[in-house]
Parts: sequence; structure tokens; C-alpha cells
Amino acid sequence: MNARMQMSMAMQLSSELGRMTQSYNTRLAQLLRSHDVTYPQYAVLDHIMRNGSKAETISQISDAVEVLQPAVTKIVRKFSDRGLLQVSGTEKDRRQKRVSMTAEGAAFIGKLQAALMPDVLVLLMGSLNYVLPHLLNILLTLDLVQLFHHHFLKKQFFQSL
Repeated sequence: MNARMQMSMAMQLSSELGRMTQSYNTRLAQLLRSHDVTYPQYAVLDHIMRNGSKAETISQISDAVEVLQPAVTKIVRKFSDRGLLQVSGTEKDRRQKRVSMTAEGAAFIGKLQAALMPDVLVLLMGSLNYVLPHLLNILLTLDLVQLFHHHFLKKQFFQSL
């Protein structure tokens, strides 16, 4: 297969993945709005939830979820006022705040995810049913499956040394 054909197939793969991601994100944002939560708010809450008891600074959260620091500050304030997040100053610098999830916040996220999951699964399955055959064809054409397999075996070999 020539380089031009490989580039074309790679662009097609990228395009299909982009469409699937956009569709998922659009629907997720719609579902979140029905629960009075925006996508950036959900990203922040989900990140804090996944960190468990490890409290992080606003800057760390901002970097992790790629939401601007002033927006993260506003989100944290909103949900700490509702009792879903706990904010505390650090020992070294009281101005630097650490954020963690409360039990009420964990329950809220759990209920939110349970409410969203059936619709998200339907959307994901529909997208996969449409996109997966195209992606598989593209991957096979590009021999990426062989490339991945070779890379995986090579990496596994070197780790065993």
C-alpha cells in the first residue's frame, strides 16, 4: 500500500473517531443539562470523584480536566455551597485551596451517572454499530493491527528481561 493511500485511510479513521466523539459529547451535554449540570462541571466533579480522598488544588484540577482556572474556581464554589465538595486551605499557604468530594457529592455523582448510563450506552452502542465496521476495515487496510501486535509483543519481551 502506498503512502498516499495510507494517509487517506488514516484521515478517514480520524474523521470517523471525531464524528463518534462529537456525537457522544453532544448527547452527554444534553443529558447533563437535564440534571442542571454542564459538561465542564461534570468533568470537574468526575475528576475529583475519581481521585477519592486525594484532595487537589484548583490548578491541578484545571490542568487535569483542561478547564480554565477561573471556571474551575466557580464550579468548586457552586458545588461546595451545595455541600458536594469540601474546600480547605493547605498548611503552608491558606490561600491555596485543596478540594475533595464529600459523601453527599459522591452520592450525587453516583445518581447522576446511574441516570445517564442507559442513554449513554444506547448512544455508544448505536455509534459503535455504525462506526466499528468502518474502523475495522480501515485498521485492517492500514495493517495497524499487525503493527500494534508487533509493538505489544516487543514491549512485553523487553519488560520480561
